[in-house]
Amino acid sequence: MSARARIRDDVGFTLPELMAVVALMGIVLAAAYLLLNTGTTISNQVEAQAVAAEEGRAVLSQLSSELRQAYEVNDGQGAFLVIQPREVVFYTDVNRDGFPEKVRYRIVGNKIYRAQATATTEMPPYTFPAFSADQPVQGAIESTWSESVFTYYTNQYLSGSDVPVPATAARDVSAVQVRLKNSVERGQQSASVDVTTWVKVRGVHNTID
Repeated sequence: MSARARIRDDVGFTLPELMAVVALMGIVLAAAYLLLNTGTTISNQVEAQAVAAEEGRAVLSQLSSELRQAYEVNDGQGAFLVIQPREVVFYTDVNRDGFPEKVRYRIVGNKIYRAQATATTEMPPYTFPAFSADQPVQGAIESTWSESVFTYYTNQYLSGSDVPVPATAARDVSAVQVRLKNSVERGQQSASVDVTTWVKVRGVHNTID
C-alpha cells in the first residue's frame, strides 16, 4: 500500500459524518431530557395530589373532633356563637377536663387559622378572655375557590329536606358540613383535593339521639 493510500485511510470521520453524529446526539439528549422532565412533572403532580389529600383529611379530622364535642354552656342557647361560611365560633371541651373552651376557626386569604379562649371560671356562668393569637392550621385553601367551608343544619338534614341554618340562628345548629379544597404545590406542579365531612353535634338542645 502506498503512503498516499495509508494517509487517506487514517483521515477518520469526515465533516459531514461528524455533523450527522452531533445532530443525532442532540436529538437523543433532547429526547432524554424531555422524558426525564415529563417523569419529574408526573412525580411532582402525584406527590402534590397525595399531600393535598392527606392534609385535607388531617384538617377535617381535627375540625370534626372539636365540633363533635361542641356543647351548650347555657341550656337552650346552643353551642355556636358565630356561623359564617368561612368562620365558626363554638364552645367545646378540647382537653376533656369538664371545662369549656371557646374555639374559633376562620379562613383568611388561603390559610385556615384557629384561636382558643379557655374559661376563667370553674362554674357557670362561664367567663372567657379574649381569643389567643390565631394559629395557622396545616393545609392551604385553593386561592381561586370561594365557596362555603362551613354549612350549618339542624338534625333534620338527615332526612335530606332541611335547608341551611341562617347566620342569625346559631343556637339552632346541631350539624355542620365542612368542605375544604386543599391545595399543595410541589416543584412547579400544584394539585387540589376537594374533601367534605359531616359532623353531628350531640350536646345541644335540639339534637335527636
